[in-house]
Amino acid sequence: MLEIARLSTTEADFDARLRALTSFDATFGEEVESQVAEICENVRSRGDAAVLEYTERFDQVKATRVADLELPRAALDKARAGLARAQREALEQAAARIRNSPKPTARRSASR
Repeated sequence: MLEIARLSTTEADFDARLRALTSFDATFGEEVESQVAEICENVRSRGDAAVLEYTERFDQVKATRVADLELPRAALDKARAGLARAQREALEQAAARIRNSPKPTARRSASR
């Protein structure tokens, strides 16, 4: 199972470990950016139909409605209960950060 790295700014090797964890190979950066932009635009313009197509393509899950992709609460609770304490706490902390992060605002055109 994936080990979640824990860093502390008080550790002598903090900067090096943080750089190693956050660095990535940008070889395919532009290609990936282009594909992601295309997917986002497709979902924006075609809505659920595009979501269902991408779900089948990437996840090999065929659904007729987006609502069919929703997991029952019992399945989520069971999965959460099966996590090790450290993993559960890390996920809960990440979820809290996402909930508490600033929400994007709609951008207005400068010509309006």
